[in-house]
Amino acid sequence: MCCRPISVSCGRIQPFQKHARNLGNGVFRHFAGWHHRFVPGVFRFRQYCPRKICAIYYKIFACFERVTPSLIIILIFIIALGIGSFAGTCALIVGTIGTFGKLFSDAIEQVERGPVDAIYSTGANRLQAIRYGILPQAIPSIIANWFYALDVNIRLAIALGIFGGGGIGFELYMAMKVLRYKEALAMIFFTIILVSSIEKISDYFRRRIINNTRIS
Repeated sequence: MCCRPISVSCGRIQPFQKHARNLGNGVFRHFAGWHHRFVPGVFRFRQYCPRKICAIYYKIFACFERVTPSLIIILIFIIALGIGSFAGTCALIVGTIGTFGKLFSDAIEQVERGPVDAIYSTGANRLQAIRYGILPQAIPSIIANWFYALDVNIRLAIALGIFGGGGIGFELYMAMKVLRYKEALAMIFFTIILVSSIEKISDYFRRRIINNTRIS
């Protein structure tokens, strides 16, 4: 009799632990993809790239990653690495790299050329022109796109888990498969709360960034 409340409480806490692990994996994958795509996003344009062949390579590489469906990517990593969170992490990192390549390139493409040319006229090198001429103009759009991609990655992390990517998606699939409907309903409920909360938070920060940019 004494063990029953403990087991019930542990069963109620378990969805929180799984969602916390899924959220942590999604944020890690998001940061990993952002880190590996920021510099290539800048060097995608020939005027900022040390060599023109590198700009062409980055365009082809980003296009290939972006047009490949996430389901195909996760299946490739499952075959290579097996079922688990590591395969899902690699799949989301690859997808995030392609998405950020496009978003960063669009933000940099809208940068006004005048301030950059003025910095070049003072004798600055390419890195200084990027630091003081491009980033101050592009950073509001980059941050707004960062929050948007985070929202997408959290949802995609749950969906990829159903196909063997680990996390709460895989646990939800297994619970439905063995007819544990109460546990599956709890996971669905907390998933809705998690996704809605992240969406509201990201929308709030995006609005603040856009409004501050317009005021300035």
